[in-house]
Amino acid sequence: MIKMKIGSKLLLTYSLLIASIFLSTSLSFNFITTRYLIHETEVKLQKEAEVMSQLLSKSAISNKNVQKRLGKRKALFISEKLLSSKMIIWKKNGEIIYTDSDDIDLEKVKRLSTGPTKKFVTETVPFTAKLGKTKGYVTLIARLDDINNFNGLMRNSQFISLIISALIALLLGVFFEKSITKPIRMLTDHLKNYTVKGAHKEISINTKDEIKDLADSFNALSRKIKQYDDEQKMFFQNASHELKTPLMAIQGNAEGILDGVVSGEDVSHSLNVIIAESQRLKKIVESITYLAKLENVDDSFYFNHESLETIILEAVQSIHAIAGERELRSRWKLTWLIPFGWTRKK
Repeated sequence: MIKMKIGSKLLLTYSLLIASIFLSTSLSFNFITTRYLIHETEVKLQKEAEVMSQLLSKSAISNKNVQKRLGKRKALFISEKLLSSKMIIWKKNGEIIYTDSDDIDLEKVKRLSTGPTKKFVTETVPFTAKLGKTKGYVTLIARLDDINNFNGLMRNSQFISLIISALIALLLGVFFEKSITKPIRMLTDHLKNYTVKGAHKEISINTKDEIKDLADSFNALSRKIKQYDDEQKMFFQNASHELKTPLMAIQGNAEGILDGVVSGEDVSHSLNVIIAESQRLKKIVESITYLAKLENVDDSFYFNHESLETIILEAVQSIHAIAGERELRSRWKLTWLIPFGWTRKK
């Protein structure tokens, strides 16, 4: 498994987040803006076509009159004057009265205004005479390529903005990554160099988050380890003192007997001292062993299903020799045998 630092994981996650936002924003932006621009173009074309229809309804239909009416007309601009429209005024029989673009064919425009091959956005409004009879039609045209070009311009602007934002976000991510991982690195270095002798040197991290809680927990653990170490040292000092006293008494009396300094009835007294100090030494050792077992209680016992008869037989055999030395008789009898769970020393 590849080892990756927390900072690298944060940067990778941050980069993936930025990439996903960039991708989803680009796709949604392209779809939404295209539909919006087409709809906005249709609305604007519809409004201007209605205005043109009202103007043309008040005059006779001729190229000269139309040019006079529309002499001051400027091209329709949509979306901050970046999309322009073209106009065709034509009669019911298809005769074109006026157009401001010579390269646009009416039949071609009608054919390419719908369906999958759509290339134009058009709005057609009739204009009528005073009696309500339709005199002709005003058709306003916007090229779909112009809309797509404008959409591409907006998309490129968005792309550049997102790239700049992503770079700024990555720089901020690197900065925050260092600020987040710095206390972790401090804690790691402290743990690597930790010793019981240096347990009094606590690490101070004031991030006010889970890392600070971790550092405080380690400081508390370090204090407990230091306290335990001090207690062990004190215990061994006391134990060595307790062991030294009976050993010196045993050694002194044994050397006195060996060198002949102690003789006669004093020999018996010295031997009694040696026996007494040996018993005392034995008790001290047993106490130390017992304390060691208390600290490792899980390692001192194991549990298993045993027959109660087996346990009783072992106990009787262990005291039989002692009873014989003291001229005591032991009698026992098992009247029932039941398998029983028992705790046994190792």
